[in-house]
Amino acid sequence: RQRPQPPSPRIPMGQGSGVVIDSSGYILTNNHVIEDAAKVTVHLGNDDSYPAEIVGRDPLVDLAVIKIKPKQPLKAAELGDTDKAEVGSWAIAVGYPFGGSRTGGAFDQPLHYEPTITVGVVSALNRQIPSDRTGHPFRGLVQTDAPINPGNSGGPLVNIRAQVIGI
Repeated sequence: RQRPQPPSPRIPMGQGSGVVIDSSGYILTNNHVIEDAAKVTVHLGNDDSYPAEIVGRDPLVDLAVIKIKPKQPLKAAELGDTDKAEVGSWAIAVGYPFGGSRTGGAFDQPLHYEPTITVGVVSALNRQIPSDRTGHPFRGLVQTDAPINPGNSGGPLVNIRAQVIGI
């Protein structure tokens, strides 16, 4: 009689989105997307994949910057001015929730990633919400009613001119 084998340890994987902020490969995302990651891989919309290096992170504002070495310059997003945002103006959330099509279950082997776009309005400005760090709430936030799906974390919130006004 054979003894049952214990299950193989599962390697936890997460996913999120990001936005290219510099053509040389700097990408802005949320800190909680890359926090505690042993390895970060970026999958671009053209199906290219690159290992990424974490170059900066700030848990207090939940932002991180990662860097890839792309084969050619990337198109960087235009950053908007949240001081010019108005309650009631359009807000468009862009992300890559739920991963992409892949074979063999290998997350590092995507066939294709497709973005989702959800639309809403800026509901409020300069919002404050609690964080998991006592005494350090998230401040100055842009609130939107645009649906945010799991995996959208780190993706841009853009205005009607496609300028990034939030992450």
